[in-house]
Amino acid sequence: MTEELKNIGPYSILRELGRGGMGVVYLARDQRLGREVAIKSLPQQLALDADRMSRFEREAMVLAQLSHPHIAQIFDVQSEGGAKFLILEYVPGDGLDQRLRNGAMDIIEALRICTQIAKGVEAAHNKGIVHRDLKPENIRMTSDGLVKVLDFGIAVGAGLELGAPLGADAPTVVGSFADGYVEWGKIIGTPGYMSPEQSRGKPLDKRSDVFSFGCILYETLTGSMAFPGDTVNDRVAAVLRVDPDLGRIPAEVPDSIRELLLRCLVKDPSQRMRDLGDAALELEAATGKRTRSGTKTAQKAAGNLPPEQTTFIGRATQIERLVQLVPTTRLITLAGPGGCGKTRLAIRVGRDLLECHHDGVWLVELAPVNDAIAVQGALASAIGMPKVGGVLPSIDAVVSKLAPLNTLVLVDNCEHVLQPAARLADMLLRNCPGVRIIATSREPLGLPGEIIFRVPTLTLPPGGSGEGASEDIDDITQSESVKLFVERATLAKPGFMLTPANAQAIAKICWRVDGIPLAIEFAAARVKVLSVDQILDKLDQRFRLLTTNNSMVVERHQTLRATVEWSYGLLSEDEKCWLRTWSVFAGGWTLEAATAILDGETDEFEVLDALTRLVDKSLVTVIDDEDSGMRYSLLETVKQFAGDKLEEAGEASRHRDSHAAFYVDLARRSATEMKGAAEPLWRKRLVAERENLLAARTWVEKRGIDIMAPMALTSALRSI
Repeated sequence: MTEELKNIGPYSILRELGRGGMGVVYLARDQRLGREVAIKSLPQQLALDADRMSRFEREAMVLAQLSHPHIAQIFDVQSEGGAKFLILEYVPGDGLDQRLRNGAMDIIEALRICTQIAKGVEAAHNKGIVHRDLKPENIRMTSDGLVKVLDFGIAVGAGLELGAPLGADAPTVVGSFADGYVEWGKIIGTPGYMSPEQSRGKPLDKRSDVFSFGCILYETLTGSMAFPGDTVNDRVAAVLRVDPDLGRIPAEVPDSIRELLLRCLVKDPSQRMRDLGDAALELEAATGKRTRSGTKTAQKAAGNLPPEQTTFIGRATQIERLVQLVPTTRLITLAGPGGCGKTRLAIRVGRDLLECHHDGVWLVELAPVNDAIAVQGALASAIGMPKVGGVLPSIDAVVSKLAPLNTLVLVDNCEHVLQPAARLADMLLRNCPGVRIIATSREPLGLPGEIIFRVPTLTLPPGGSGEGASEDIDDITQSESVKLFVERATLAKPGFMLTPANAQAIAKICWRVDGIPLAIEFAAARVKVLSVDQILDKLDQRFRLLTTNNSMVVERHQTLRATVEWSYGLLSEDEKCWLRTWSVFAGGWTLEAATAILDGETDEFEVLDALTRLVDKSLVTVIDDEDSGMRYSLLETVKQFAGDKLEEAGEASRHRDSHAAFYVDLARRSATEMKGAAEPLWRKRLVAERENLLAARTWVEKRGIDIMAPMALTSALRSI
């Protein structure tokens, strides 16, 4: 390794993984996130070649469009000393080509591997992308059976340009069989795996990949190439003129798979199987996982995931990202405020990843437990290890059972038993290499390598809940929160519909409850006895309005107040005090403001630590505002709850006085400093603080102590 390649940006090179016609691939460590990555290089001398640079950029563009558990993802692009680098997901394990050096594979193993290949490539086809270089070298398998499709360097489609003709008219081998593809004229690909139309340089569509997939399926079953040859021309000629030797296929291979191979390897693309999704279904049918119609067989998938009792709404972006993250990350914590849908999201992602975890997806529910022993017992019970003679299995026995398995464990509701849950997760991660964990919690577990995935509330209609609220029914119906309200309202009152007459009120309800799914479901249930306008009017008393009588719901989710009270009860006394104090802000606040309204003895760094703790506990939200910098806010539901607690503690007047004093001072400073070059900055600051200025004016007018204060605040408001 050269001296200058010991580091590429934040990535530390560990070792070389391989070389090819396009450059070197390295194993590296991402120092920021503590994970291993693969780095694909295009050396400086090759970066000057327009063709190779075009291919390099094409691969980055393609991978940026794809997100699928069976496609290796892209993380970053870097430049260093004129060279270019793709930062890619590192897939530990063997290439399919390495595995095939030992000959034909076990039939079930071959079909399972090819099912995953088909699903990955079909995902690319659904984005309009044709791989063009499917072959065993571009398939990688992890030790726990997960398959990834690699190397989209010569892919086409989805707006990607093919570029100028590659090479001269006469055949010129640019790579060897060991390096990868070859190219001549406008033809590029790997002989023996390229379709007949690709070998002739004709226009391609996804059926070309179907042919290449057939070649791979044949090779996994027989241990030999479908179209062998000693030279490039021999292999191309075999693809064009020779049929594969079906006599080499083991007699135990089902007839349906022989038929599938024939349909994939038809030389005329118009007669060839069109969709690899269909191929995946047939392969699953042959392994007993699905019927030909695509429905699951009676054989129950391993695991204990509960059936969904209501329709799952939205979250497509989060699901896609999590499905992409899980294969590369052993611990993900879904963090967010109570009622935001962490559990439903975890279960949905687990269900989508069942096929990637042969030993099941297991839900461990910690809501009913209160200590370390009960946490271990919940895990043991979830994976089918009940008490024996009234005694729970030891943690060593649980670990021994999970150690050899390829499984995903969903650990739900960790916040009230955070330390025991963290210790259990740490033990599993250290001793069970095939176990991956998704935890849900209102705060992170705090373990090394943990990815904290903040679960947002549902998307909201454009325009807010005030005068600027959208009246366009099409805009309103696109938001996840409105879709959830309408779906749940229909369950409560069959025949309920979103109409131009009620759409804006529904949108405002969703805004007023911050897009929190639990609150939306409570509000929607009220349509049995209230109109949507009445529901909206009564949201000032949300903690009395938003409740349920469903005894099957856990106690802390039976009312909106109970949900917030649960989070509040887990805070230290200092944290409770900070939350109550900062509830006086309107529309968010800055670090300076948060410090100013405290007792005067707390410095800015102590306040920063306090804010960080409440952000970690999903009670304070961080807003990165381009104009005004970092700001902090409370969801309206949390703000109202904390404001009630402030009143109960008898602290409201004192902290509202401090709040008003800070903003009166800010208004007076703006009057003298909002001149010349500083004016744009001050104007942005006042715009960001508009709600606080209004709240401060209302309070000082009510108090009537400083008769000049309202004038200063009004002047500042008029200036914006």
